[in-house]
Amino acid sequence: MSTIPRASLGACFLLAAALAQAGVLFSRAPASELPDFSTADGGPGRLLFERRALGIGYQARDERWHAQLRANSDAPGLAFDYATLLGEGLGVGARADYKADHAETLVSGILAPDRSLRFRVIAGELRQRGDCDTAGCAGAQNSLMFTGRKHFGDGLISSAGIALFHIADDAARTPAGDGAIDPVLGRMRGYLLDLGLHPTERSRLELKQGQNQLTYYQAGLPPTTSEPSMGSVALSYQLDGCMRLQGRYGAGASTERFDLGLAGGAWSISLARDSSSAEGMSLHAGYTIPLGRSTARRCETASASPFAPLVEAVARRPAQLPRSPLSALDEEEVAAPPPQ
Repeated sequence: MSTIPRASLGACFLLAAALAQAGVLFSRAPASELPDFSTADGGPGRLLFERRALGIGYQARDERWHAQLRANSDAPGLAFDYATLLGEGLGVGARADYKADHAETLVSGILAPDRSLRFRVIAGELRQRGDCDTAGCAGAQNSLMFTGRKHFGDGLISSAGIALFHIADDAARTPAGDGAIDPVLGRMRGYLLDLGLHPTERSRLELKQGQNQLTYYQAGLPPTTSEPSMGSVALSYQLDGCMRLQGRYGAGASTERFDLGLAGGAWSISLARDSSSAEGMSLHAGYTIPLGRSTARRCETASASPFAPLVEAVARRPAQLPRSPLSALDEEEVAAPPPQ
């Protein structure tokens, strides 16, 4: 029968005593001194751990930066963003996203004359590496976008916004074999309008309407133009007991989506149908577990949400800018006659 050495036994007792003392000290610490993990921006410096991603960053009222390394098998890469305030109502920022197949750089600025009005200008460049639908890409896709948004409060019209954008793709495509072909030049311009309404004290209605004009040019062929449009309507209604009923319907050139859900406090449940998905109808349920301090909050109202902090908003990527080159188009589509 083996015996435990006295040195090892003593080390175990010392470790147990240290852990017990740490537990006593931790339990005596007031709640205000415990770390708050309820938000990613819990302090000026932070480490972010996500699934197959590692991030490090700094967050303050007038400056922020964030770097993230992604190890996804389909799109590994490195992303970085930086934003700072040049004055009380002026912010500038930049972000870069590098992946195995493309690199994107964006710079932007936001002017906020007052707390209810914002204007933003974004300029960007996208360079593709590797294949564009089995054909190599060389060149750059340049983007320019302007947005404006105004909040009016709790009146019938609670908010209004506009987005104007222009994308020019000058990528020269090379087939998989030898030899080059004429460049395919793509141009896309469009707009997006949104209107927020507050019909009753408990309800909020959001309307969006947009349209793009996409044109391709190639030597010896007539230009091909398409004008896809999109629109959506979203309704939110505050029920008794801090419960919220919300629904959304959106339709584009080739897709249609419908969502209907109920949320209350930390839990939510919704039913969704997407015409572009082979699954058809889907059910989603969620529950949020806070990991830090939590304070009692009043029920969310149906009025329009205020703007995000300026230093955060200036670093965000606008969803209207395409994430892939306009030249990623099948040659038969380029040569096809324009729609009648």
